[in-house]
Amino acid sequence: MWYQHLFQTERGRQCLASHRRELCRMLWQQWSPYWRFDESAFERTAASFGNPDFVDVVIHAYRRSFGLAAGDPAYEELEERLARRPKITVPAVTLGRNERHA
Repeated sequence: MWYQHLFQTERGRQCLASHRRELCRMLWQQWSPYWRFDESAFERTAASFGNPDFVDVVIHAYRRSFGLAAGDPAYEELEERLARRPKITVPAVTLGRNERHA
């Protein structure tokens, strides 16, 4: 979760802009510590890091999730409808397949 807070700052934006490949590789490793991705898998994805909009899109997404950036006005009505829905107040568990044990 540390990077989510980092991306709220200008320093985080600069870090992502200057070190996007290194930072993204580290995050891949942290998010999936048992996934032993090979270099070709990383390189196929890393091509997207060079997109001129990559940093802006990533930073906006994280800032939006913290309520620090405005959403797309085209979806404002939908956002308002979703906000009126009752909050989920029961414990929840997400299950996923662990490739290490597949």
